[in-house]
Amino acid sequence: MGLPASAEDPAPAPASAPVHFEALILPEVQIDLSSPAEGIVTGVLVKEGARVSKNDPLVQLNSDEEKIRLQNAELQARQLAEDLQAIKRLYQENAASRDDFNRANLQARQSVAERDLLAIRLRERTISSPTDGNVLRVFKHPGESVQRLEKVAQVIALDRKYLTGFLDDSLLGTVKPGMRAEIRVPRPAPTTMEGVVEVVDPILDPGGQVFRVKIFVNDPEGLLTVGTRVPVELHRE
Repeated sequence: MGLPASAEDPAPAPASAPVHFEALILPEVQIDLSSPAEGIVTGVLVKEGARVSKNDPLVQLNSDEEKIRLQNAELQARQLAEDLQAIKRLYQENAASRDDFNRANLQARQSVAERDLLAIRLRERTISSPTDGNVLRVFKHPGESVQRLEKVAQVIALDRKYLTGFLDDSLLGTVKPGMRAEIRVPRPAPTTMEGVVEVVDPILDPGGQVFRVKIFVNDPEGLLTVGTRVPVELHRE
């Protein structure tokens, strides 16, 4: 049987006590869309703030030349495929050499590769959203030129958010992924939301003895405002 604790001994803090801190609200996804090709903007297909789905077209570049090249390549690929079948029949009947068959086969394969490459280049003339979300910014207008890799639009996903905060190094090892977090939302009316710890950075911040914690929150109603800070209570039970 253990000895009773002395009244002068300090009581240890319970390991399951909640952790209180403030966290910065960030969007789950914020993407700067760059143009894969240079050209002239012929159409902006969405407005800023618009809701978009994955693969929805956002910005269109001039593409008449690419369409004509692709049409010609498709015709050539079709013709060379027919020529290959004709050479194949002749080769099987010993009326054409193996070199003739190999040459026709190579030409047919090259034409298909050229057609596929031109199809990719045509698709690059339409810049589409890579995710569900909202159009935050459009940086180009019809008639303006775009250079390759130049930013043309910005898409943000707001249904889900991440909260990032920093905790004292004394808590490292006791805060773990999967822990429940309670977020206090001040506006439009005070309420609470629940999140889950998703990332616990094992490396201390070089600017001080703290480590980063990242909390995932579903926010389909848009109660959390990106760029603001909110109180968080982290439950360690």
